[in-house]
Amino acid sequence: MTGLIPVNTQYSEVFWRSTVAMQILSPTGERIAVSENAADITPAMLEALKQNQHFSATEDITMNLHQIPGGYMVWQTDLSQINQALRELQRLNAELEEEQDLLAQEIRIQSDETSIQARNDIYDSLSSEVAGQLVLLTALLSNESPSTDDWNCICLIGTYIKRFCNLRLTYQEQQTIPMGDLAISLQDIAKCMKNLGIRTSLDFCPTSNLEPELILLIMKALEEILEEADFRLTSVAIQISDTVCFEITGTDREFVPRFLEGGYRLQAEKVPAGYRFLLLKEGEVGQS
Repeated sequence: MTGLIPVNTQYSEVFWRSTVAMQILSPTGERIAVSENAADITPAMLEALKQNQHFSATEDITMNLHQIPGGYMVWQTDLSQINQALRELQRLNAELEEEQDLLAQEIRIQSDETSIQARNDIYDSLSSEVAGQLVLLTALLSNESPSTDDWNCICLIGTYIKRFCNLRLTYQEQQTIPMGDLAISLQDIAKCMKNLGIRTSLDFCPTSNLEPELILLIMKALEEILEEADFRLTSVAIQISDTVCFEITGTDREFVPRFLEGGYRLQAEKVPAGYRFLLLKEGEVGQS
């Protein structure tokens, strides 16, 4: 369409006022018609325009060329507003990335604080559950000259604390407790009881997986029996099968049945030279 415009002086005003800075050049680069704000085109720029049809005169100005009969049409594209918008977008993106980094850091800090608080809550809960044993340990360790039996009691109580807390943490994390963990815990406690001179046997042959709450109660009940007997027993027999049974001998302490947490009870039966304890769910009947 540009080729239809007669090149004469009556159209010079149109080109002079053009907002796209148009100019028409002869094949040799001579200006035939030109806009007021059109940039000068050097021979090198013209050659670049002939080869690529566009040339970046500055960061904000791009020159474009289209061949027409008898010469060339050249016009300018002002990218200053686009570039300004892009620079503003880059600035906003940088601010957004910085805010995202700060937010991510704040979330990490809050997550760490929450995790620390959760761990502290767990430790506080564990400390509460073994508070009685911690008091016993403190009392034994405060003796100026602990006896061999004192040290063996310290080892037994410490083993109980360690094993019970491990079982509790496993339950906290996995919502279950492997039967093997209970077996290992009872084996460790049995070794400590033997060091105290208590004849100890462990018959571990459960017929099915035990509930985690029952596993924890087995540990608690055994420790309570030992503490109530002041760790002075002749023998302890532990049987974990279709029932949970502890049989002790060698104590003059009197034991009575008691209710435990979770709907369980510890049934105490007097037997020759000791007691037989059954850990039962409410409604279950123990066999004598």
